[in-house]
Amino acid sequence: MFWYQTDWTGSAVRRFVRKVGLENIPALFALRRADNIGSGARSPRMYALESLWERVQEEIRAASAFSLKDLKIDGNDVMKELGIPPGPRVGQILGELFERVTDDPTLNTREDLLKLAREIASS
Repeated sequence: MFWYQTDWTGSAVRRFVRKVGLENIPALFALRRADNIGSGARSPRMYALESLWERVQEEIRAASAFSLKDLKIDGNDVMKELGIPPGPRVGQILGELFERVTDDPTLNTREDLLKLAREIASS
C-alpha cells in the first residue's frame, strides 16, 4: 500500500508510477478502494485517492518516461556517442539520464539526452 500526500511533486508522482509499474496502477487503485471500503471508510468519496488517480493520469497523458525503454535514446546511442564499449558504465549513464528525465520530462529528447550523457561521462 502507499501513503499519498497532496504536496507530492510531479516527479514524486512519476517515481510512484515507476515504482508500482504502469501496468499495475489500475489494479493497485482498485485494491486501495476496496481496502478503504472494507475498513469502513465513512465517506464514499476518497478525495486523496481520486486526486492521486487524476495526477497519475495527467502524467500518463503527458507521455512521461516510466522506464528506461521510454527514453529517446538507448544503450547503443550512448556507446556510439561516447565511444565506449558495452558494460556497466552504459547502464549507469542510462540510469542517471532516467533520473533526470523523471525530474524534468522535457529533457527526454535525443539531443538533450546525448548532451547530458556527454556531461555525465565527463564528470
